[in-house]
Amino acid sequence: MTIAAVAFGSVPYVGALFGFTVTSGNTKLVAILMIALAAVINLTGVRNLARIALFGVVAEVLGTIVFGIIFLAKEHHHGLGAIFHTAGAGSGGYAGAFLAAALFSVWIFYGFEACGDVAEEVVNPSRRIPRAMQLTLIVGGVTAFFITVSYVLAVRASAT
Repeated sequence: MTIAAVAFGSVPYVGALFGFTVTSGNTKLVAILMIALAAVINLTGVRNLARIALFGVVAEVLGTIVFGIIFLAKEHHHGLGAIFHTAGAGSGGYAGAFLAAALFSVWIFYGFEACGDVAEEVVNPSRRIPRAMQLTLIVGGVTAFFITVSYVLAVRASAT
């Protein structure tokens, strides 16, 4: 289900990358082709999947760090105090902001659940999966915190 949802949701990005207009028909076709490609890659073996997964993780972490550094170096418009300043928000309560922040955390730590999904694919899962989950939480949390702080400090002040 996840692969199908990701394949379907990524079609607009594939269209932008390859320069075609996304329609209902080609959305289905591209999603089916992406699922078929995932199946072919899956058939190449666990070691190949491990290499691809490692490449994806390294690319994501490095990309996050590089963009965070770029934002801090070139688009730094606020001091660290901006993280704690409400800018007048909250007169009606903080429930909405709290719920949005909670959802953000769910997206950040989604990899925690993914570690459990691949438990049957590893040797000695009772030892390796908890370690993978811990690394996911630590690396994901640190990089997400870094990029989030970079985003907040890069927001330009509005002219009011």
